[in-house]
Amino acid sequence: MNKTITVDSLRDLLSKSKDSSSNHLTAICPFCHDDEPKFFINKATQLWDCKKCGEKGNLFKLLKHLGRLDLITDGKIIELIDKLPPLFDDVIEDVAPERIEPADMPIGFKLLDYHPYADARGISDYNRYPLGTAIEPRFRNFLVLQVIEDNLPVAFLGRNLLPKSTIDRLNESYGQQGVNKRVLRWQNSADDFSKLVYGIDEITSNTRTVIVVESVFGKVSVDNFMGRNGVTDVVCVSVFGSKISHHQIVKLLLKGVENVVLMFDADAVQKIKMYSHDLLCYFATVKIGIVRDGEDIDNFTDDDFERVLSSLVSVFEYSNSFIKCNLRL
Repeated sequence: MNKTITVDSLRDLLSKSKDSSSNHLTAICPFCHDDEPKFFINKATQLWDCKKCGEKGNLFKLLKHLGRLDLITDGKIIELIDKLPPLFDDVIEDVAPERIEPADMPIGFKLLDYHPYADARGISDYNRYPLGTAIEPRFRNFLVLQVIEDNLPVAFLGRNLLPKSTIDRLNESYGQQGVNKRVLRWQNSADDFSKLVYGIDEITSNTRTVIVVESVFGKVSVDNFMGRNGVTDVVCVSVFGSKISHHQIVKLLLKGVENVVLMFDADAVQKIKMYSHDLLCYFATVKIGIVRDGEDIDNFTDDDFERVLSSLVSVFEYSNSFIKCNLRL
């Protein structure tokens, strides 16, 4: 979707528009229609707000309200927008590239080109999975993984380098001693991860199919399998847990994704049923990779992947019943 239109086009769209400065236009608000020109729009970013009624947004929201989506030159995006229910309007506005802001990384964060823990978890490409360490005390024993969208670090995940068994043992010991202290396995940035998709920048105009997994290390495992088998037309992305939000759906749609393969852990049966039916409302095909009880995608062998990917099932085969599309994700 084009991020901006010409300033002359903006002037033609708005009533009583005029330059208020070198950077802004003012006009009659197309939402509240107050007589005073309290509608301000930035000529460069084309983000806007009305000082009278409080409405604000980006170019898409303005064009949608004015019925001028024809100014969006990508016909495929117009077709997509027309198919989405009205409740997606604010989501599309929210995922616009100009709304993306970089996250504040922990104090002393330093990108690395090697770390033994990352190596043990299968990471060899540190450009694909940017990570590092920080000197901030609460992150001293943590590996910090950046979440990148539109080439910007928009969030981070902090993974404790201690084994889970050690963390559990320490926390049990603190509890027995009555000590109000816990060792955390993860310490993440204060961002809404339900709106983010790890690996989304890897999707290109040629990508039609994505594999969706629950965790970053699950993605690493899938990526390594596909790389060893020469798969280049499928991209694996990670959400953060066994759920998929409207924001994540819209981001995949706007990237041109048509087909989804859902590979969640075996303990997420009910969530797989619900979210796979929702995905089927928007994507051409949705398939499910069945992970057995006790299996962990993070630790899959090539044989495990071969078994799962060679026996994908449809949404209806998985659930054995039709469930109406649930838009309340």
